[in-house]
Amino acid sequence: MKDNTLWIFGDSFSIEFWETNSWSQLLSKSFYSKLYSDIKPFPDELNGENVKYRDDYSDNPLYINYCQSSIDVHTIIDTFLANLYQIKENDFVVIVLPTISRVRIPIIDFFPPKTQTNKRIDDRYNRFLFEGESHLDYQRKETRDLIESPINLMDYNEYLKIIEGMLLFNSSDAELDSINKVLYSLKKSFNFGIYLMSWTDELDPTIVDTKDVLTEKIGFWETLANLYERGDDVPENYKDNFHWSERMDGAVANYIIKTHPKYFQELEF
Repeated sequence: MKDNTLWIFGDSFSIEFWETNSWSQLLSKSFYSKLYSDIKPFPDELNGENVKYRDDYSDNPLYINYCQSSIDVHTIIDTFLANLYQIKENDFVVIVLPTISRVRIPIIDFFPPKTQTNKRIDDRYNRFLFEGESHLDYQRKETRDLIESPINLMDYNEYLKIIEGMLLFNSSDAELDSINKVLYSLKKSFNFGIYLMSWTDELDPTIVDTKDVLTEKIGFWETLANLYERGDDVPENYKDNFHWSERMDGAVANYIIKTHPKYFQELEF
């Protein structure tokens, strides 16, 4: 297993928010320790993309994280499938799934999700921005200039009606059933390890570890907003931030590590 890679595909819940203590970084440290425990220890300090998990000339980086804030379910799945030819037997894949309602908007220029890895590889992304949570302000000329024609020529009210309709379509029972079937097939089709989780309760909990499943397995669910509401000494912008707390990130990492011992070495953190 010395040439294997940890792959992560997801939205903002996959971004390394907590410096060295984000769940994705803790997984990469555990994955590294499992592979190299008999060779050399994990580096004492992480330093962004300068961490040298493997020799610079290796074609197999240890850790690749494709993530972007507000990315939609379909683009996450598409990005995973577009990189499938690179994923090897005994690699491990984590897919983090958001709400199914999000809409993707085609844009003119290549705009990939953020990639967190120590080595660039043959990236394959879809050209989309994302609508649904006020991240894309169509009324600004700078935004319209990014969007493909003739969509960018629409009247704002016309555009808004289409987006609202797409949000409803994406939230339909038929769409949910289709996504669940695709995810079920993904879990049954490959010879590498694959783990699916979501911070919502929309998807089938027998296929995906949803919010309720994670809460039950881990024993709690804690967000930045929870810290603010509890009166902890935290920044004001935690108030409506429903991303995981640092404690929750660590608990998620620990749960994945313990339930997949083939790929991870248990760590003290």
